[in-house]
Amino acid sequence: MNIKKIRTKIVLVVLFCSISLSVILLILTSNYSSLLMKSESEEKLMNLTVGYAKKLDSEFLKKKTVAENIEMYVRNTFDLDEFYKNDDYYDKYRDSIEPFIRMTADRYGDAWIYFSPYLKKDEVHDIWYFDLNRDGKTEKMKESNKDFYKTEINKDWFFKPMHEKKAYWTDPYPTSQLFGTGIWWISYSLPIFIDDTFIGAVGTDFIYQEFENEIRNLNIYKTGYAILTNSKYDFLIHPVYDKHDNLKTIDNGNYKWMSDYIDKREKGIIEYTWIDGDEKIMAFSKLYNGWVIAITASKKEIYNVIKKQLLYMITLVIIGSTITAFIVYYLSFKLTNSLEKVTSRIKLIGKGNYEIEIPKYLLKDISEVGTLAKSVEEMRIRQKKSFEEITDYNSNLEELVEMRTNELKEMNNELEISFKNLKATQELLVETQKFEAISHLLIEISHRMNTPLGNAKMSTSFVESLIKKIKDNFKENKLSKQKFIDNFNEMEKSIKIASSSIDISSELIRDLQNILVNTQTFDRNLVNMKIFLDSTFNYIKKRCSDKLTLYWSVDCDENIEFSIYTKTLVEVFENLVKYSLLNAINIEVNMIRVVAKLETNNLIIDYYDQSKPILAEDREHIFEPFTFNSFETGSSGLELHLAYTYIKRGLGGKILYLKNSDDRYYFRIILPSEK
Repeated sequence: MNIKKIRTKIVLVVLFCSISLSVILLILTSNYSSLLMKSESEEKLMNLTVGYAKKLDSEFLKKKTVAENIEMYVRNTFDLDEFYKNDDYYDKYRDSIEPFIRMTADRYGDAWIYFSPYLKKDEVHDIWYFDLNRDGKTEKMKESNKDFYKTEINKDWFFKPMHEKKAYWTDPYPTSQLFGTGIWWISYSLPIFIDDTFIGAVGTDFIYQEFENEIRNLNIYKTGYAILTNSKYDFLIHPVYDKHDNLKTIDNGNYKWMSDYIDKREKGIIEYTWIDGDEKIMAFSKLYNGWVIAITASKKEIYNVIKKQLLYMITLVIIGSTITAFIVYYLSFKLTNSLEKVTSRIKLIGKGNYEIEIPKYLLKDISEVGTLAKSVEEMRIRQKKSFEEITDYNSNLEELVEMRTNELKEMNNELEISFKNLKATQELLVETQKFEAISHLLIEISHRMNTPLGNAKMSTSFVESLIKKIKDNFKENKLSKQKFIDNFNEMEKSIKIASSSIDISSELIRDLQNILVNTQTFDRNLVNMKIFLDSTFNYIKKRCSDKLTLYWSVDCDENIEFSIYTKTLVEVFENLVKYSLLNAINIEVNMIRVVAKLETNNLIIDYYDQSKPILAEDREHIFEPFTFNSFETGSSGLELHLAYTYIKRGLGGKILYLKNSDDRYYFRIILPSEK
């Protein structure tokens, strides 16, 4: 054995396993880190997007509430009839509503009502309070003149609600009124219609630049930026595009699929490749007014952390593998050096040299090598001792073999004699048991048949005496009509008794035949137990006497299928029903309930009837022949014994008499599966 080669193999195997395990862990960790980083990035983008969406929705809902409050107030207080009747109603109403507009503006920063220029000829009115200096103090803005309404440009906030008769959110629009150029607004307005007459528009505004700069300056990753579109996907905020560009049409419509995807969801994540080839991840969320806010970032920047982590792990693998190689080499050298010495002793033992002992320092070693050295030393000692014994045995081997052969012959003869005696004893025991069983059965048969046959004989003897009596009276001319009828009635009763006794004996003989013949039938079939049980009891009912009413119910899963000897199981139920009818508490009405189920590949059938409970002293002999023999009921006493025999011998199962939790007794049949 070349220990150096073993040492090299150990180092290579351990090093290979170490590197392989490290590479596998590296791959798994890298994949997991990628998934985790992607998940965290998507979650970060989504949370930031939803956060800004909620912030904007809060402002939008606040503005909506302002407009709805003003609209409801005007609609409930403006009297259109009074307006037409009274020329000064218009001015009075404007003065009366102004405090409400101001109070609303003081609370929310902005509120206005612009009355329709078509209400009253040559008169236009509006009330607008606004926090001009953004210091919490509102001021009344100057009213517009007639020229203000000559064009609808940048006045969607007034004309759109009037034309469409519904609330309207404007896109950002510029206005030079009051504030000069460069100020953009977003307005929410509601139309006021009373009896289809346009009274005016109410609403509120806020300055678009107040949140535009916050969205544009949003910092997430170096390549990340925010996007805001209106409900038609026109860009409101984008680092490249403006409101004249649309997501559906840029780059020849290649990004229309993104708008289709967003249309179907309130929020979500989209991965896409931008026009410049950069792969990106975008989180979006819809706003209350139908706009869409989104935040996007480059995948390269997100996954850059993973690349750095991968390089770091590869460096660790290389360093770890190098250290492992040195450690393994040192340990293998230490191990194989001792192993080489043990191997040299094994070679000497193999050549028959049992005199050289294993070095003591190896025997004291507590490692596996020390255990091996101890085993080799014990083997050397045992082989040396065995070799000495073999040498001694070889000298008188023939004598020892002959002695052992004679001993084995004597033992073999004794075993043959013992086996013959055991076989004879077994045969005698079987014959004795057969004789006892036949004797017991014959005694029971003679005892059970004695009564019905005795009754039949007594009845026939009585009939013979009546016939002789009738003959004698007829010869002596003493036979009257009444005596003849009375004697005939007596004969009819006796004949019925004899016939009934003979029927009982015949039934008893038929049952005995069923016991003695082979109950195994070879018609095993896979059947649906629900259908089989219903069919069986329907068949049994047709065979019952018309005087007896038999009802039954079957509680069984319709999907249970079981392989059984169908004819044999029908015989079982026929005998159980026969027992139930003969021992029923109410002879006229009999209810049978059968519950079938599967338990651990066994078919369990519970049979409930309305028979009288079996007395405690009879329960030990419940399935023995003639236990319940009764001349009054006509029972042969073999019904339960036949059922027991069919189940045990024909079906390989067993039947028990049990009591449930309601103190009701029932029969349980347990049938094994085909296996």
